Amino acid sequence: MTSELWHRKGLFVTPQGDGWHSHAQIPTVLPLSDRLWRIYFGARDAANRSRVMAVDVDPVCDMAIRQWHNAPLLAASGPGRFYCDGNAPSSILQETDRYLLYFTGIQQTPGAAYNTRIGLARGDDGLRFSVLPYPVSVTTNDDQSFVSVPFVLPVGDGYRMWYVTGYGSPEDFRYSIRTCASDDPHIWASGSVPAVVPHGLYAALTRPWVTDWRGQRRLWFSERGDDFRKGGSHPYRLSWCPIDERGIASGPATPVAYANPPRPGDFDDWMQAYAAVMPHGDRLIMVYNGNEFGRDGIGWAVLGKVSAGD
Repeated sequence: MTSELWHRKGLFVTPQGDGWHSHAQIPTVLPLSDRLWRIYFGARDAANRSRVMAVDVDPVCDMAIRQWHNAPLLAASGPGRFYCDGNAPSSILQETDRYLLYFTGIQQTPGAAYNTRIGLARGDDGLRFSVLPYPVSVTTNDDQSFVSVPFVLPVGDGYRMWYVTGYGSPEDFRYSIRTCASDDPHIWASGSVPAVVPHGLYAALTRPWVTDWRGQRRLWFSERGDDFRKGGSHPYRLSWCPIDERGIASGPATPVAYANPPRPGDFDDWMQAYAAVMPHGDRLIMVYNGNEFGRDGIGWAVLGKVSAGD
């Protein structure tokens, strides 16, 4: 059992109306400074379509909201495009003169609930983006039905991606996390390998996020069993494992544990998922979603120094 206990701090981003009907799913952090983080997320409209929005917060001041960017940051797609039925962020890189936003594109297809592919958008200010016309290709023979939620990290002279791939129907999706490398963040050749795979009662792993913490590189992810919807016996939970220089798990998965576990009625009392974990001074800050895949917004938790009232 883990000796690390996170302190849950509650919701800090909630739907604001005016075209933002529900959810703030898959929070994706871009640290602009010690006092300013931009968090991208997927907000759903009244038709349940996800669109990328963002909010600027101060992590020093209990994630206080500094500015909303709650108009869609990616232009709507025409029919037939790989993101025509929605998009949600999952990774953002800030380089010298550009921002690269990796996202999941959603397209409904005949005979299936939806199809997902990895998209890439470029911009020069972190708020206005142009979507590349074709999805990012990471497909291998093992990527059986869909790919989604990539996380990209500069590594040495190149880049490494972790992403989700799987197969199945909406009620029985099975998926795991794979990894691949590239010299160019726009081009990803095939040849990925499993990074971490489902185990035990867990049927699916999703939303990879990688953090360096106290000399160890950690892969954070969400895992769930077959009976994962509201009231189910194996809902989404958060875990992490150490990874080696190839991006592959080098030790067992450790579940995230809390000093103040959720109680009935809390926004995350039966689901915790889609975490992004960021070092901040002598602590880690985790932003994550709760029940119904982030229906009520984004919550946060702290590992390390917390205020006297916690």
